[in-house]
Amino acid sequence: SAWFMRILVLIFIARPFWEHAGTLFISLGKPEITTRFMIVQALALAITGLPLTLIWGAVGTCLAVGLASAIGVVGIYYHWQRELSLRPWSIFSGPVLAAGLTVAGYGALGRLMELDRAALWARVVVQAGYAVVAFTALNLLIRPRETRDRLRYVWRLALRRE
Repeated sequence: SAWFMRILVLIFIARPFWEHAGTLFISLGKPEITTRFMIVQALALAITGLPLTLIWGAVGTCLAVGLASAIGVVGIYYHWQRELSLRPWSIFSGPVLAAGLTVAGYGALGRLMELDRAALWARVVVQAGYAVVAFTALNLLIRPRETRDRLRYVWRLALRRE
């Protein structure tokens, strides 16, 4: 089941992009864009779902869903660029790089510290602490100004008393 979770986590991460994009296109008065990429995703799943499931079982099903999701994200980016003159990669490249490096470091951390022997609560604290600190530090290295601005904003929200 770990294989399934890895694939489904990627899909879970991508899902908010196309859901928010759908709302954006509707608000721009172009709901047909959302409909179009949903139909393309459904067709991709219909065409690849059964063959991949028959070949690789549940992993094949996850791969078919992943493919349909990837097609949706590519469609969103294409239409964002056309409709809004927005270059999403310029916005997301820093956090994506930081997330990738954080995950790679997480794998190394697990091997170096032998966390499997620690108590569950200790593993959760170490792993969550690592994820927050590493991701934030990497973002500060990659995009210092934007990250500082965002951290200040979150800090102001945390201090706000209502």
